[in-house]
Amino acid sequence: MALQAADHSYNIIGTRENLSDLIANISPVDCPLTNMLRKDTALSTYTEWQMDSLANAATNAQLEGDVAPSAVFGATVRAGAYTQIFAKQATVSGTVQSTVKAGRGKDEMAYQITKKTKELKRDIEWAFINQATQAAGSATTARLTRGLSGWVDSNYSVGTSGTMPSYLSNTTRTAGTYRAITETMLKTVVQQVYSAGGVPDVIMANPIQRQNISAFSSTNTRFQDVSNKTLVSTISVYESDFGALKIVANRFQDLTSNSTTYTANAGVVYVLESGKIASAFLRNFQVKDLAVTGDYLAKEILAEVALKVDNNAAHGSIRDLSQ
Repeated sequence: MALQAADHSYNIIGTRENLSDLIANISPVDCPLTNMLRKDTALSTYTEWQMDSLANAATNAQLEGDVAPSAVFGATVRAGAYTQIFAKQATVSGTVQSTVKAGRGKDEMAYQITKKTKELKRDIEWAFINQATQAAGSATTARLTRGLSGWVDSNYSVGTSGTMPSYLSNTTRTAGTYRAITETMLKTVVQQVYSAGGVPDVIMANPIQRQNISAFSSTNTRFQDVSNKTLVSTISVYESDFGALKIVANRFQDLTSNSTTYTANAGVVYVLESGKIASAFLRNFQVKDLAVTGDYLAKEILAEVALKVDNNAAHGSIRDLSQ
């Protein structure tokens, strides 16, 4: 027997709205570089430190009773980084703040502060990876900190005619001939870092290069885990001749600013000693009240921080990689 028209849900008046309290946000918030950095303190807008290294090991045999020669003084290298001010603003009208919303109750400003803080951290991650040069700034130009793109200028593999950046002269690199990454390239750079005195423990790559590394023939063993019926087809740790390196995918690496597209044929893979990189905060994450001239709330979420690379020789890079 068919229902009467009035009995259909399409005709019922007064059905309560069914709006879930779940707010689905697909945007990634994982920031692997900033998450792994140790936290240092900057005391001014330009934070400085010194780099040094030991003399090369060599034959050392002295005559008995010999007069000691004059000592050779090895000067340290002075390095520094500018802090960059990162900020996001949140405004909420008095009316919106007072109403009850799905997914965040009544406090809309608290929800916006949480969201903007995540956005701020993503911006810092992008800068720490991709910015190639730094800038002192002025009253009309913002200060910029230098990212890995400009700090890592030794221990490298580049395409034909490619040149490296220089942190000392604060100059960017010249792209070389693009090529696909190979395990030989990775082995070469890992060996260079180790020979320079570094202890590499992280390989950081964008998602495309991360998959390319998993496809290396020597690490391309696929096996079936019978216990949970899964096929393992990737590697998480690369066992080099000089120790194990964790392979980390970074969504923000090689991204053009304000984009979700990876720069074509300009991929880079970093070989890092994670203990020799830091985030130097002049001002830690904070929430400030902004001046209000009407019926609304206004906040600013702010951090001022520099990327500090203790010694550039502890790291390496493979550049000019086709995407």
